[in-house]
Amino acid sequence: MWQANKVKNTLEQHGFQTEIIGISSKGDQSLGGDLASSVGQFIHAVDAQLLNDNIDIAVHSSKDVPVDLDGSVSNLAYLERGCTTDLLLFEKNESAQSLREVFETTDEMSMQQVLQFIPESGMVGTVSGRRQSFLLSQRPDILPIAVRGQVETRLKRLQQKRVDAVILAEIGLLRLHEIGALEPWILDLGAARISDQEWPTAPGQGSVSVHCRSGDVGAFKHLRELLNHPQTERMFSPNEHFCLQLEEVACILQESRLRTGMLRLRFRLRIGVSCFAMDFDLRLFTRMAQRTK
Repeated sequence: MWQANKVKNTLEQHGFQTEIIGISSKGDQSLGGDLASSVGQFIHAVDAQLLNDNIDIAVHSSKDVPVDLDGSVSNLAYLERGCTTDLLLFEKNESAQSLREVFETTDEMSMQQVLQFIPESGMVGTVSGRRQSFLLSQRPDILPIAVRGQVETRLKRLQQKRVDAVILAEIGLLRLHEIGALEPWILDLGAARISDQEWPTAPGQGSVSVHCRSGDVGAFKHLRELLNHPQTERMFSPNEHFCLQLEEVACILQESRLRTGMLRLRFRLRIGVSCFAMDFDLRLFTRMAQRTK
């Protein structure tokens, strides 16, 4: 709701009357499986309400938006992008900083340092095919566990010791912290900020996309002027879209591997783009399929 409230507040400050309409998506409703099973599943239900004229604009996390939008829907604006890093959260120990302490620094940790916080054969909560693959490329013993829902719902799985760690986008936690929405027990969890030099995060992470009906783009030009952040919009160049397409392909391949238990893929990819470079190993293992039978 932070995203919708941000748009609401910006528009109301300039004299617009607004109303937030909450819509539950397929991605929100599903409690298991892999996000790769349907790229864009978090946005389709919301954009459908646009096309049914039930809402005027739709607000999404840019990382959930697929490259190829329905031609009837257009991106009206990108809000200013925040931090793009991921955090590993786990039960606090003497060698780790708390989430509260991590928010107060800009320190990052290497993958090897972060992995030390995950026990052997540890269970890590994440439904992202990209994150699962990065973890398994470094630690094949780790068992990724599908953990969905609101931030607090996911972290309660950690509190209940149903998983050993959870990976979340830092920006979501930070925005909740800024409005005082994180309970003390969450801020007291152990946390490590993963260096994006070794852990490229989702293209679009940290940004918010505002959609409208394609036929309304001209009529909503004044809304775009209030909401759009030009520098963030420039980040979503054809190069960034190329990264998104590659990620979608990787996710689809991983979903195929999870279903069949037969596909094994390993490749090294380096892409130079205007905003960042990606350099990583991605291995898709049959191990997960074997363990979940």
